[in-house]
Amino acid sequence: MLFAATAAVLALASAASAQIPLTYTKLADERKSGRMVFLQMTPEQKNTVLTNAETLLTYTWVNYESKLRNYPDHAADPFPVLKKLRANIKTITDEELQLGLTDAFVQIRDLHTRFFKTGPYRCFAATNGLSFELVEGLADIVNSPKVVVSAKSTVPALVALTGDDYARVNIGDELVSIDGKSFAKWFEENQYISGDGANTFGGHRRAIDFLGYVPGSVNRLPTKDSITFQFRDNTKAYGKVYTVTLPYIAARNDFCWPAMSALYNKLTNTTLPGTPNTAKFAPAKLSPEMTAFRAKFIEKNPLAVAPGFDEDKEIRASIFGEAGANPLQLNSTSASSVKWGIWDPKGRNLGVIQLTDFEPVDPNGAAAPQLPITVIRDLATHELKDTNAIVFDIRDNGGGYISMANNLPQLFRAEPFNPFGAWYLRNNVTFNLFAKGKPATDPWRIAYEQSQPGDRYTHIALFNPVATANTVGQAYVRPVAVLNNGRCYSACDMFSANIQDSATGTIFGEDGQTGAGGANILDLPALITSDPADFVNMPFVNNLTVQTPTGPIVYANRLSVGIRQSVRNGRNMGRLIEDLGIKADYIVRARRADIMPGAKVNSQFDRIADRLAQIGAKTGQSSLHFVAEPLTTEATAGNAGFDAEIGGFDDISLYKADGVTKISSVDVSGTANTRKKIRISTGAVRSGLGTGTVRIVGTKNGKVYLKTARTIRVVPSDADRFNLASGDFVLGDVSKSTGVYNAAGTAAADGFNRVNGTWRFGDGTSYKENTDSSIEMFFTAPPNVSLSVTANMYIDTEPGYDFVYLTTKYSDGATIDSLKHNTTSGKVLPGFADKNRTIVGTISIPTRTGKFSVIVRATSDEAVVFSGVKVNALTISIDNSASFSRRSSTLAMSSVFSGLGIEPAEAAFVPIRGNTLPISAKAPSDSSTLAKAAPAPSRDSTLAKAAPAPSRGSTLAIS
Repeated sequence: MLFAATAAVLALASAASAQIPLTYTKLADERKSGRMVFLQMTPEQKNTVLTNAETLLTYTWVNYESKLRNYPDHAADPFPVLKKLRANIKTITDEELQLGLTDAFVQIRDLHTRFFKTGPYRCFAATNGLSFELVEGLADIVNSPKVVVSAKSTVPALVALTGDDYARVNIGDELVSIDGKSFAKWFEENQYISGDGANTFGGHRRAIDFLGYVPGSVNRLPTKDSITFQFRDNTKAYGKVYTVTLPYIAARNDFCWPAMSALYNKLTNTTLPGTPNTAKFAPAKLSPEMTAFRAKFIEKNPLAVAPGFDEDKEIRASIFGEAGANPLQLNSTSASSVKWGIWDPKGRNLGVIQLTDFEPVDPNGAAAPQLPITVIRDLATHELKDTNAIVFDIRDNGGGYISMANNLPQLFRAEPFNPFGAWYLRNNVTFNLFAKGKPATDPWRIAYEQSQPGDRYTHIALFNPVATANTVGQAYVRPVAVLNNGRCYSACDMFSANIQDSATGTIFGEDGQTGAGGANILDLPALITSDPADFVNMPFVNNLTVQTPTGPIVYANRLSVGIRQSVRNGRNMGRLIEDLGIKADYIVRARRADIMPGAKVNSQFDRIADRLAQIGAKTGQSSLHFVAEPLTTEATAGNAGFDAEIGGFDDISLYKADGVTKISSVDVSGTANTRKKIRISTGAVRSGLGTGTVRIVGTKNGKVYLKTARTIRVVPSDADRFNLASGDFVLGDVSKSTGVYNAAGTAAADGFNRVNGTWRFGDGTSYKENTDSSIEMFFTAPPNVSLSVTANMYIDTEPGYDFVYLTTKYSDGATIDSLKHNTTSGKVLPGFADKNRTIVGTISIPTRTGKFSVIVRATSDEAVVFSGVKVNALTISIDNSASFSRRSSTLAMSSVFSGLGIEPAEAAFVPIRGNTLPISAKAPSDSSTLAKAAPAPSRDSTLAKAAPAPSRGSTLAIS
């Protein structure tokens, strides 16, 4: 179930796509000004910083052995540096500690395991105004990579500082040397200080970034005032080699600077030049409740992402502008990170889905890990359904939610997808993090307990079960591929591995391997929440939390760690991602013409489309076509069916939900070389109301290329709907007008069931994970009259995650949610969740249309020790009294989630433990939006329409 968390809540360790204002000066002048200094810490504070780093690397960093195996002579071993810092901790200066830890964490070449220094030094980055790219050149791309200028800053304040040589450099010019050394030689000497990218290809990508941009947050800034390049002119004087010396320009982050300079003044009584009026700066409040919420959210939605990636991306965008002109214009979707287009020169007809990251938000700014599944399925079955193939463009993707990487492959394969798992170090610290106090069913606790004392690693566990990675099924039958590069990290690595290991598609790479970030991460706020015995807050966190337009950013010392290491399966069983990455099946580097401003060509997409056409012709997939929308259809008792577009299959057969019992074969005659629209009859899929599943299997030349399913909702005929004009409705057992509807993947035993005269979700002690179940009651009544709905329900579900909904759905598609709450940001979110609450009361709703249904729905995301939901009583009747106009259509709830207030917008029924009392609304002080949104509607769903709201007023409480 999706959770609507604002970007502000999740931005505690990143810039969260904030527009970062920058001030430019020469780096040499910044050094002279005295601004590039460090906060003054007490001995105790220095010890806190070092101890956190030591504990993190010693007991939680899962990639240490991989670093020893893959880099010679302990070159990526941080412990000698840590040992030296510890030996001198009593006399060490602030600068020595901060830069020493910086060196230790950069040299390990692990973008998950990072140390963010404090400032004011941390507020600065260095640039020379140039951005570089790797392009096609000699065959030996390891030892002789071709590097060209891909962008130049046009920011006037920056360009004015660069000097005359800057104008001589042209986009497309080839890099010959750096301070007299070839790129390969320069990289060999600087690979452990030039941006910490794993393996040669990830290292190359980080190195070319480092040549033009050095962030002071995680790197040492250049000690020299300038850098000298030799270029080979590829424009006016083709082939001529020329030399330029460019000054380093300091780019000061003006979100960071006011906080840092104000605190420096407070600690030292020294005002740094350019310190703003401290009266204008007030630290953002980072409540313990918000931090706890964030830790819980990340626990439920594990991340694999390079920390600081967003901040660097935004600063680079401020310096260099957005990506260069793309001849393929991409279309946005409701998921922030998903864009699409069709590349069709010479009829290539290649569908392109760009994933900019694996951390999507919905149009309301809410975190939406599962939304791309719906969005991409819709693209595959609508806008891209007639394409010859689809490629996922995930270049420069820094990662995000592991569940998104695991849930996408199902859309492009016939057989169920099996995600790979991870292990972690086995010791007392990780016991506190992953096993202590966790439910006995928690997979990470089980992994710990199945391993033995003395084992270095635990057993392997899955981030999400196989069932949750296969909830939707196949949507596309023609070839699919991935285009990645050495800047593809974390969840991007994992998605590439998923496609390759399961033989779902082809991997095209700009580089020989991806960036090789093969672990789930946790950062210090989350580590402290889970294990306060071993980790403590860094100094100055409360002073250096800065409110930005998109949420708070922490500029104090921060730590993150790669803590659970991915172990691949399928074709690469047992292989790690860390340091090794995902090997490309085909290398397709950009050509110089592709990156030039105003380019009208994209040779990479041309080559990918041509190769996929060859693959499709060889496998027979190019001729296949199957589209049957929507995913869910409604039918009355008796025969059901759906329409489909079919082409190229020798046989398509229907099976019952068990996948074994055959229902019938579809007549595919005349579709071998053309596509036809066919009506597929399923017969009766079930007796009585509820959901039935039909499985569809398609073969060509004896091989299965299609396995998918469609859900049939059996609903009553008009005659079988309960007619409220004839009397009051009292919820009882299932009947001709009442049924239970379970979502795909929810077993009947795990959804709503009638037990001893009460409807229950759960067994009274707990409920199952990843369930979605509804009781739906179907009615007829005269239109535009009022109804009284009286409910008595008991709710004991995980606050903020497992919700109960009471919804009226009309035949015209409009809906009214009667269990909802207003957040303090003004958003109205449906549903309610809390511990040990009773909801008792009467509401009024308009009939609006003559046919409608009332739905009680419960959802869960994982198994927990809450007892579930009981619907003790529900009655519905036509309300002929004049009180309708004064009664609310909403049971507004007052809830507290980990101390964060979510208050009602009006006086209404408020469930109180053991009692039900009216309460007046009041706005809580915290402005966070912390509540779970209903799933975003798919294309085959009906969007909720606003219904006329009755006037607000008093509501009768029933104890």
